[in-house]
Amino acid sequence: MIGVFFVFTTWLMIAGIGSVVQSIGALIVLAIFAGLGLDPILNMFTWISQIGTLGVIGMMCITSLSVIMFFRKTGIAASPVSTVVMPVIAGVIMAGLFVFIFADFGDLTGTTGGALGWILPSLNPLGAVIGVLLAERLKSADPAKFARMGQNQK
Repeated sequence: MIGVFFVFTTWLMIAGIGSVVQSIGALIVLAIFAGLGLDPILNMFTWISQIGTLGVIGMMCITSLSVIMFFRKTGIAASPVSTVVMPVIAGVIMAGLFVFIFADFGDLTGTTGGALGWILPSLNPLGAVIGVLLAERLKSADPAKFARMGQNQK
């Protein structure tokens, strides 16, 4: 019943954006979990939420570095405490948390002893590398579009 419930609710969420491919993907993932005898709530959602947490912490670390770089590049006068000191402290704390969660992912999610303990957390840095490579490709292929990236589109 849990599997049917998740398939149905996933289908309802995806139907809102009209993607049959995503519905089929969700069914395949749930079928794999069911076939392996894994509980979608105790396993899949725990793993996915932990991957998401790891990703948010990684982005917060990068954001701290971005604050420092922004104020250096723009030359906007502001307090060194808010433009350097606090972002460095936050960045170091977030980097430490990222490393801790990455290294202990298996213990935190119950995937200890298997490949999932290092494959799942590796999805975050892999996604970052792919994003940087795609941005570099866009920058060389269409510099104007790259320059507009992140701007408010009206």
